[in-house]
Amino acid sequence: MLLRFDLTDDEAAHFKLLSDLCKNASRSDFVDIIQSWDMARLCLLSRRLVVLRPAEQLEDFECLYYGDELQERFGADFTGYRFAEVPELEEIRHSLDAFRQVALHKTPHFSRVSRTQRDPEGIDYTRILYPVLKGGSTRLVVGIMVFLD
Repeated sequence: MLLRFDLTDDEAAHFKLLSDLCKNASRSDFVDIIQSWDMARLCLLSRRLVVLRPAEQLEDFECLYYGDELQERFGADFTGYRFAEVPELEEIRHSLDAFRQVALHKTPHFSRVSRTQRDPEGIDYTRILYPVLKGGSTRLVVGIMVFLD
């Protein structure tokens, strides 16, 4: 796992935007996550954004939003799906478990995901995950992917 000081300038800028927006969403007067984000920030982040509703079991996490660039790069749209409905769940379980860890420990997570030598067509990116907390519990896990190409 990366630490904040290991981030590139681009990754740090994305983390700052995501952090500020999630902290706003955690306010006690928060109604809708979109209302707490101004349009310039929302446009910058939304193409690479994933918003999940956590559950007790990893399989029950629900994808509420999966950004356009994520859909283009990964060739899938998980919006509206639970993790159990993702066909390759067992193959990517280790990667998806990061979302569960953020929900469980209520702390941000940074990691670089690199293509393997066996998959030269893979995608290199940094995954930044952040919890949205309310009343001491994790209501959402919000993530952004910063692509390294």
